[in-house]
Amino acid sequence: MAERKKTPDILGSLLGDTSKTEYHNTGIPEYHNDSMPELQPTSKTVRKSTGKPVSKPAGQKKAEAEEPAEKVKATFYLDSKAVEALEDGWMELRKMADKKNRSRISKSLMIELALQMALEDLQKKGSDSLLAKKLRS
Repeated sequence: MAERKKTPDILGSLLGDTSKTEYHNTGIPEYHNDSMPELQPTSKTVRKSTGKPVSKPAGQKKAEAEEPAEKVKATFYLDSKAVEALEDGWMELRKMADKKNRSRISKSLMIELALQMALEDLQKKGSDSLLAKKLRS
């Protein structure tokens, strides 16, 4: 029987000489400049229709009646029980809604409305508001 031809080492030729043994985890720490966290903003402005970040030139005023309010993505940490309650409430509200309006109900909208209500109460009642009382207790 004829001797079989050697299979070419395509990966080796692409990556270079792979015959050298590399020693990983030798106990010598390797220090990187990326050990410091990258400073990034916690929120960014997003245009509602495209979902892409936008920035407005300084001094430009927005007419409330002409275009919808810009949405801003913000990241916050919530208690796991609060997240579960939000999920349960979202499912309950979607069950209550008719099919036409069901898709409009989102957790973001729920949080936005709840926050608006709490801040309006704080503005009207001050230290007697429910939010202020909860934060004091």
